[in-house]
Amino acid sequence: PVVVVEEKEPPSDSSSDDNSEKEDQTTTIQKGETAPNTKNVEESSDDDDSGSEEGSSDSDQGDDDDEENNDSVDEGDSSTKKSKKNASEKKQKQKPSSSDKEEDETNTADDAPDDKDNDTRSNGEKANFYSDGADTFASVTAISDQTQKALTELKFTRMTQIQAMSLPPLLAGKDLIGAAKTGSGKTLAFLIPILELLHKARFTTRNGTGAIIISPTRELAMQTYGVCKDLCSAGKHSQTYGLCMGGANRRTEAERLAKGVNIVICTPGRLLDHLQNTKGFTFRNLQALVMDEADRILEQGFEDDLRAIIKLLPKERQTMLFSATQTKRLEDLARLSINSKTAVYVEVPSETHLATAAGLEQGYVTVSSEKRFLLLLTFLKKNKNKK
Repeated sequence: PVVVVEEKEPPSDSSSDDNSEKEDQTTTIQKGETAPNTKNVEESSDDDDSGSEEGSSDSDQGDDDDEENNDSVDEGDSSTKKSKKNASEKKQKQKPSSSDKEEDETNTADDAPDDKDNDTRSNGEKANFYSDGADTFASVTAISDQTQKALTELKFTRMTQIQAMSLPPLLAGKDLIGAAKTGSGKTLAFLIPILELLHKARFTTRNGTGAIIISPTRELAMQTYGVCKDLCSAGKHSQTYGLCMGGANRRTEAERLAKGVNIVICTPGRLLDHLQNTKGFTFRNLQALVMDEADRILEQGFEDDLRAIIKLLPKERQTMLFSATQTKRLEDLARLSINSKTAVYVEVPSETHLATAAGLEQGYVTVSSEKRFLLLLTFLKKNKNKK
């Protein structure tokens, strides 16, 4: 006998796949066959599968069997969802989430000390500033006792990278091209060899000018002059030193140059003026020429002045050229002024793209115009004994 089962309309939110499965199930019941298990039932546990098969095997029970079969399918669906949920929970327990990994990595990164910061904090030193080894000024035997005394009194003990690289060849009398940023210690790197050279030659005012240091700006020239003054005073060197720059009294400078200034620190324009026009300016005994921050000198349009200065100076001399960058014009200037046979090239590796050395502190203050000179005076008074 064939039992007629009324087809129930599927719910509106079910998919077309569910409708086709129900139609197949109804047709099977009409023929008196056992309804096949659905995919959801096959994915469920064994107990749910057996319950589903028992609910669909007896086709003679009509509507009750159909309802029981549908209940079995629903139970299989819920069991499948539970089993999937349990499996997903197990996987989550076994594998940490990406957020947990990020938190762990963050904690690990926070716990692990930064090498550069740790070195700076523990040693109290600037990063990429001092020489890696235990290079001290006292270890350089070519430096005289007077200069050593001055360095000790000024509390210069360890050498910076540019100083450790430059001093040995410069004290040996070689020409040098040094690449280092502002604030890396270049000033001592060329002042010490100059003092030692003039000290050993026993240079006096009768010999005229023995060393010329060219700076791109008046501010840098004044800074170099201050360091030279400290070294000569603390070391009790007999060599004289002077400052020549634009904006100063030219007649006073000319009178001092005529009397004999052993170390002249100057800007390019004023130096060329004195070389060409100052009577009694003796520079035929020149021993050393320094071009500090030569790239900035060229950038400010003094290339022609430098070429004219080099032509006027004696050819037999020691030349030192320091620069933060290497350009085509700087290479041309080096070929014109440096002895390529004996020249040495040194470079301090740069870790940043900044124009100054790492660790160099800089700052500014925003203040109204009527109070800026008062602030400047207060700042100078508080930092009178500082560099």
